[in-house]
Amino acid sequence: MSTNESSEAPPPTSLRQRTFHATKWATVMTVTLQLGRLLLYFVLARILGPDVFGLAARVLAVALIFDMASEFGFAAALVQRKNLTRRHIDTAFLSNFTFSVAVAVLGFAGVRLWAWLTSPSEFLDVLQYVMLLPIVFALGHVQRSLLERELDYRSITVALTAGTFVYFVLAVSLALAGWGVWAILVGYTANYVVVAIFYWRGSAWRPRLFFGMKEFTDLIAFGFLHAVSQVVGALTRGLDVLVVGGVLGNVTAGIFGMSQRVGGLAVGQVATVLNGVLFTSFSRIQDDKAKLGSAYLRATRYLAVVATA
Repeated sequence: MSTNESSEAPPPTSLRQRTFHATKWATVMTVTLQLGRLLLYFVLARILGPDVFGLAARVLAVALIFDMASEFGFAAALVQRKNLTRRHIDTAFLSNFTFSVAVAVLGFAGVRLWAWLTSPSEFLDVLQYVMLLPIVFALGHVQRSLLERELDYRSITVALTAGTFVYFVLAVSLALAGWGVWAILVGYTANYVVVAIFYWRGSAWRPRLFFGMKEFTDLIAFGFLHAVSQVVGALTRGLDVLVVGGVLGNVTAGIFGMSQRVGGLAVGQVATVLNGVLFTSFSRIQDDKAKLGSAYLRATRYLAVVATA
């Protein structure tokens, strides 16, 4: 046996061990992303100024809403479903990607029409580009859901950390080169592309051109309601920035958006660490009501302790 083999820790086997292992990696992921993104936005706000940074905050709030809408719940349905087949995964990928393209095209056309009916503005010019981002988002939705299903948060952490690093380097470099708001948007897009590449590297599944109506129905029955909740959550987090920016201007939107990020740092860590991991773990024991209830109560107690600490 080689030295590397003898020193390597055995992979966790039981669901409890895997959940604990995933939670540790999710904690690392959350802290890294929260602090990394906060540092990035402080640097970009310093370089670009509050007006440009506020404009970026407004359009990225729209991007978040469209990301949640374009997923349409397929990724969550793949994680939640007890009996998952290759046909389900292929159907989810094709449906998700097709829907994302439709959302992007309709969104782009809608912004063009809005600009035609009203006076042109920099916000609408940039928003046209943002409308096309759901196509980029869709590249990683299904692959991430498969990693989450296996509680492989190590691969997810590596992917998101790599994406954040590329985002930081590219956005700051372009901002210093005078690209303005496009420095943030190009870095933001590159982040999603890099993350998707790492997701695909971490998953053995590759898509094929297949659509099954039965599989689509199986997934959408759960996914649609989850998608609605995701969109509502995105609206809750992003609509206030849009309203503030539309009424008071880009500078106020930039200051408001930054204060939100700083103020929600600790709360965001707790929610992000537990939500995805527990959703996967609870899905694995969904038929054992007694075990599920007991696990839910324990998780609620831990969350209450951490939230009040």
